Amino acid sequence: MGIYCATDIHTPPGGIFAPGSSVTGVVRYTIDEGISVDEVIISLKGVGKLVVEKNPRSRYSTIYIREEEHVNVATIVKTDDNQLIKCGKKYETEFNFTLPVKIPSSLEHKKLQGKYEVAIHIYYNIRTKFIVAGRFSLNKKFTKEIKVANTEITPTLLMIPNIHGQRRKLFQPFRKAYSIVNIKATVQSSVLLPGGKLEITYEVQNNTNLVVEAIKTNLFVAYDFYASKTHIVKQTRRIKDLESKSGAVKSRDSFKSSCEFMLPPDLHNITRYSKLVKRGYFFLITVKLPSPYHDVNLRIPLEIGNPVYNTVVSNELHQKADNLAVKDRYIESAGTSHDPPPSYWQSIEDIDAQSLVEDGLKRLSLSDDDGNESNAANKTIKTTVKKKL
Repeated sequence: MGIYCATDIHTPPGGIFAPGSSVTGVVRYTIDEGISVDEVIISLKGVGKLVVEKNPRSRYSTIYIREEEHVNVATIVKTDDNQLIKCGKKYETEFNFTLPVKIPSSLEHKKLQGKYEVAIHIYYNIRTKFIVAGRFSLNKKFTKEIKVANTEITPTLLMIPNIHGQRRKLFQPFRKAYSIVNIKATVQSSVLLPGGKLEITYEVQNNTNLVVEAIKTNLFVAYDFYASKTHIVKQTRRIKDLESKSGAVKSRDSFKSSCEFMLPPDLHNITRYSKLVKRGYFFLITVKLPSPYHDVNLRIPLEIGNPVYNTVVSNELHQKADNLAVKDRYIESAGTSHDPPPSYWQSIEDIDAQSLVEDGLKRLSLSDDDGNESNAANKTIKTTVKKKL
């Protein structure tokens, strides 16, 4: 005795739905003898749930639970003249729902990193619920999940070649000259399409008396989880098959290389329409140094998705591009004089320590302001904090 139900969904090519698209299909069900069903409710639901546990191995751990709803639409099926649905008969009911435009992508992630264990699930499904006459405990629910991908992003990075750099002064006693490791990298575009090509060239100068053990490159995904309005948990994860490794670099030597990676089509940023999570990407170049020295890292931010521009962001990007063009024209005009312009490394050497400290403090201040702004706009349907005793 029971209710049998199967849901067939007309999925688009690739099996992934886009925001604003139609979700259509048919629900087939049969009800056994002895069960009277008042109505059948077919609905499209989209929910996000975040669970963050601080110190999960401790008896005094703190658990944050947050939820948000992205879509909840339903249609009620009844027989003619509001009669009870007959037992033992097979039924077929078609459905047609439209996804909202402003929804995030489907996401499932679970990881323990540091003192935080995070589990998040943003999902969309077609749910069929059978309301049994007079017996609430016998109500039945059947669900079938669909995948949604919202690849739209508002770019804040440049889509033209741009340079990133990092330098580290090493303390080495009994040496008059500075021991410096320099990293310079040029990325062809910091904004990439899903399934597009990532192109980066880089150079490492080992101006020390040490031997660099290796140079590693990796693409990482970075998550910001909003456990509360003032509590943001960060996690990163290395993306497999998008990495490379080179050999040692001798003392007073340099190494040049280039990387080209084809991105998987399912990689894209999540920056809008969710108050629970933000997802981004960065490319990391790591210079491995012998102990006791720490490795030198250069982190290059990336944005992956289909660009959608607004007036303010477009003007900012044009201003950045114009500034780069002015610098290029200055270098070209300086090249006509008798003295050639300084190299990238010489320019780096001319920066005094005080300016580096001031720039670092300014960046910390800006990042803190950005975090507070995002937290102020963070509102969800439900927030729960539990303490384990």
